[in-house]
Amino acid sequence: MSESQDTIGYGCTFAIGNGANPEVFTVLAELADVTPMEPTCDDEEVTHHTSPDAYTEWVPGLLTAGEIQTTLNYKKSDVATILALFRVKRNYQITLPDGSTWVARCYLKKFGQKIPLKTKMLHDITWKVCSGKPLWSPAA
Repeated sequence: MSESQDTIGYGCTFAIGNGANPEVFTVLAELADVTPMEPTCDDEEVTHHTSPDAYTEWVPGLLTAGEIQTTLNYKKSDVATILALFRVKRNYQITLPDGSTWVARCYLKKFGQKIPLKTKMLHDITWKVCSGKPLWSPAA
């Protein structure tokens, strides 16, 4: 059996695009964790009075890209920058340690903070993918 080719997530980044052409992405903050979007397909019921054997019938509907969840280390200098992104549509890029990327158009949907007694403070942030299909680019 060969060795695993798996790797850990160390080195992953989350960056915001500047909207230029070509677009330049700048790392947003200290990333502790990221959960990329989980696309889903809607189910559309198409049952009718003569559906075979009286079973419900379904067809695939529209796709929904979902949301990106990030956990960022607290830095007071980042708070105002992040809060200014509420309801602003921008391109965001997740870069994996091997150089592969996800790019998605998102807006800031939810901003939360964790302020524990004995450990580091964090921001829990939800980014809504709002337009189009997320773009996957595997590393060369």
